Amino acid sequence: MPDSQAVQQMRTDVYTLADDSMQGRETGTKGEQMAGAYIVGRFKAIGLAPRGDGPSYLNAFNFAAMPRTGPTTACGSAATS
Repeated sequence: MPDSQAVQQMRTDVYTLADDSMQGRETGTKGEQMAGAYIVGRFKAIGLAPRGDGPSYLNAFNFAAMPRTGPTTACGSAATS
């Protein structure tokens, strides 16, 4: 792939993953699943071999966090302007 085409593909990937349609990509959300599916599709498209759990590109992991609601920062403190 020529450099100019690779740069354009990287730009497309970043814009796609950052788009509001990915719903923020927070762990445990539909947006995370959508982003993961997009990345798996890209890995397949460029010919990467699966190296995840079993014959997959994905690895299972445990994640525990309190759900965030309202106008708070990622640290849970009140947002200030």
